[in-house]
Amino acid sequence: MRKLTNYEIGTIEFGKMLTSMNIEGIGEGNTKYQFTLEFKRISFKCDKDYIGVCNDSDGNQTGYGIVLKKDDLSIDASFVTECFESEAFTVLGAYAGSVYMCNTLSDTYIRDYTNIHL
Repeated sequence: MRKLTNYEIGTIEFGKMLTSMNIEGIGEGNTKYQFTLEFKRISFKCDKDYIGVCNDSDGNQTGYGIVLKKDDLSIDASFVTECFESEAFTVLGAYAGSVYMCNTLSDTYIRDYTNIHL
């Protein structure tokens, strides 16, 4: 796995969606937020400084994209490359867990629903 450059991110083409999931978060005042994670195949042009071998027949690199949406608006994306599909799904699970935790464990939620004292 490697971090993509701004150039590579600008050339991403999204392909087939592999799966999607809905995550509900609870924010301040117990406001519920609905998030959608989309897990898609991606293809992009390699940066000129990239040393590895591009793995697509047209000289592009392939990988996976995790797109976080709220109200059908993309608010974040993470890209996973140079790995097996099973490893990319592991990253998807970790990403989904962090989205849920960051949007659920607000100070109000912790105070009202747990025994943790802040």
